Amino acid sequence: MNNKKMIFLCVVMCVNFFTTNIAYAYENNNCLINGISINKQLININYTKGVEIKPKYIVIHDTDNRAKGANAQANRDFFANHKDAKVSAHYVVDDSNIVQVLEDNWLGWHSGEVRNNKMNNKNSIAIEMCVNEDNDFGKTFENTVELTKHLMKKYHISKENVIRHNDVTGKTCPKMMIVDRPNLWGEFKEQIGQENKTDGNKSSDEISVEEIKNKTEINGKIRNISTLLNIRREANTSREVIDCVENGQNVQVIQHLDNWYKIRYIKDSLEIEGYVRDKYVLCTENYDVNY
Repeated sequence: MNNKKMIFLCVVMCVNFFTTNIAYAYENNNCLINGISINKQLININYTKGVEIKPKYIVIHDTDNRAKGANAQANRDFFANHKDAKVSAHYVVDDSNIVQVLEDNWLGWHSGEVRNNKMNNKNSIAIEMCVNEDNDFGKTFENTVELTKHLMKKYHISKENVIRHNDVTGKTCPKMMIVDRPNLWGEFKEQIGQENKTDGNKSSDEISVEEIKNKTEINGKIRNISTLLNIRREANTSREVIDCVENGQNVQVIQHLDNWYKIRYIKDSLEIEGYVRDKYVLCTENYDVNY
């Protein structure tokens, strides 16, 4: 074989390799989840091709990888580049990224170790939560809650059909919410159910958003957080974090901007003002804000 033919074949083999094994075109989804665009990076291995599913369940996993750098991108790349992994998920979430690995109607490999005729790979969307030590798990938790709500609404999936890998096969997954912080799963289920609450479920002293808009200042409390809530300098998740508060912190709402509140509160004898998402504040006239 002459040198020209050898060069030609090498080029063809390289092209075939990359078109076969590299993911489909990257795409940023216009949909914002908790202020984050879904980063679509579909893989070409480690799922069942040619089979479409109709999602009835959402299965929550965690990566169980605490190593530094084991973020959403790293886990997606592992699925994409290791054909012997025999595992995948539809989404991988960390504190600042949501990466879509499979189309929602592709049959992923995430909950198939034990046969379960009711809940399995053929009728479920898998979400992997990152737990690496350089990742803010509290933020990952928030992002996963919002992604789950989005998928529930899109596919008309009930709160009861949002389950853990453990519920399908008995595996200790998501380990962070079974072993490390077992109370978190209850909080997760509570938060994904809040989107569907009606005014009939509102407490007698809770004030509606419309009422807030008609007032200049109103009292409230921080709610629905599992760790700490970031207070930002501006109403944007990419802006500087100026402080953190715990669940139950008394605040005063002084401005409503889209789905953000500007709040004021006292901490260590200092008056602090900043922005939080409105879903994390219960507004009511009955709380003492200590002013």
